[in-house]
Amino acid sequence: MGAKYPASVFPDIQYVYDGSIAIDVGDLMYHDANDAKPASSQADQGTEVENQRLFARRFCGVATERHLVADAAGTVTVAPLWIGDVTCVSDTYEEGDLLAVDEASSGTALEDQTVVKTENVDLAIGWVTKRVATAATTLEACFVSRTTPIAPLPNVRKMDDLPYRYGLTWVAGQRGKPGLNADILNAAESTRMITDPDFEILGTNGTSALCTANAEGGITLTTAGADADQMILLPHLDTGQSPWTQTTWGTDQETEWECRIKTGASITNCIIWAGLKLTNTHVVATDADQVFFRFEDDHATLPLLWVCVNSIAGVDVETTSGVTALVSTEYHLQIKIDASRIARFYINGALVATTAALTTAIDLIPYVGVQADGAAAAKAIGVRGAKISRKPA
Repeated sequence: MGAKYPASVFPDIQYVYDGSIAIDVGDLMYHDANDAKPASSQADQGTEVENQRLFARRFCGVATERHLVADAAGTVTVAPLWIGDVTCVSDTYEEGDLLAVDEASSGTALEDQTVVKTENVDLAIGWVTKRVATAATTLEACFVSRTTPIAPLPNVRKMDDLPYRYGLTWVAGQRGKPGLNADILNAAESTRMITDPDFEILGTNGTSALCTANAEGGITLTTAGADADQMILLPHLDTGQSPWTQTTWGTDQETEWECRIKTGASITNCIIWAGLKLTNTHVVATDADQVFFRFEDDHATLPLLWVCVNSIAGVDVETTSGVTALVSTEYHLQIKIDASRIARFYINGALVATTAALTTAIDLIPYVGVQADGAAAAKAIGVRGAKISRKPA
C-alpha cells in the first residue's frame, strides 16, 4: 500500500504497541482497548460480516511503521486519514464505492492489507477514490479512522450516509415513560403526553407507577413486591402505534437486536429475560420459535448464569453463555441473525452462543422482563435503551 496524501495535513498518531506482533507498513489497524493491532489479530466473530463489522467500529487507520514479532512493547504510528493504492478483491469499482476489510481464506481471520466492496455502511472503513473500469486487484482508496474524529475530505462520500439496513433506536425515557397501554389514550393530558409512544408495560401486577425514570439515565422497572409479580417492557402492539411492531423482524431478514440493561441490587429469587420472542413470557417451552437471553438464579442446571435460549419449531435449546450475572451490573445484550438464519448471542461485545438455522420467515417481537420468583420481594432492572434493524426486502 502506497500513501499519496500529505501526512502533514492530518498528523499520524502514536498508539501503544504491545510487542510480539508483526506489523507492516500499510496494515489496516484497529484500536483494541489501549493499543493498536493489525486486522489479522482480531478474534474471530463467527462470520465474515461480524468480523468486518467489529473491525469497522474499531478501525483507527493505516500503519506507517513496521514492527517485527521480536520487537518489545512500545508505540506504533498510525495514519488516521490515508489515501493511496491498496490491494483489493478482483472486481470493477466505481468512485465512491464503500470498502470493507476482506476476510482471509481460512474464514476465521481478516486480511491485513486487502479490501472488498460492500454496500453496508456499518462494515465500511473507506471508499474508492478512482474508478476501476476493468476488474483489477489494486485500486486507489481513502481510509478514515472511526476512533479518531477528523474532518472529512471535501467532495468524497461520507461514512454517515443513510444506512443500507432499516433500523430503529430507542433511548429509554427520551420520549416519555413507558406505562400501561391505556395511558397513551388517557383523556388526561398530564398522563397521555408523558407516556412513551413506542413502548408499554405489561406483566402480573405491573403498573405504570412501577416504571420510573432513572436519574442516571434510562428507566427502572420494579415488580410490585409479591412472588411471581412481573414488569415486562415491549413495543405497543396496537395497530399503527409503533414502528417497532409495524415493521416485521423476521428470522429470514437478518434481524439484529440489542439492548442495555442493568441488574438490580438483589437478583436472588429473580428471573430476567430479554430478546426476540412470539409472546412476552419467560417460560422457555411456550414459544415454538424464539431467541432470547434468560437469567434465573436457581435454574435447575445453569444457576446464576446468563442462558442463551433458542427454540426452532418447538425444539428448545438452552446454552450457557459462560457469563455469571452479577448484581448492579450493566450488560449489553445482542442477538444477530445472519443470512443463513443462524443466530449469534453476544454479551458486552463477546460472542457467547450460536444456534442452528432458525425456522424461516418467523416474525419476532422484542421483549425485556423481570419477575420475582420464589419469594415475596420487589425485583428491579434498569433499561438504558434498545436497537433493532433488518435488511430491506
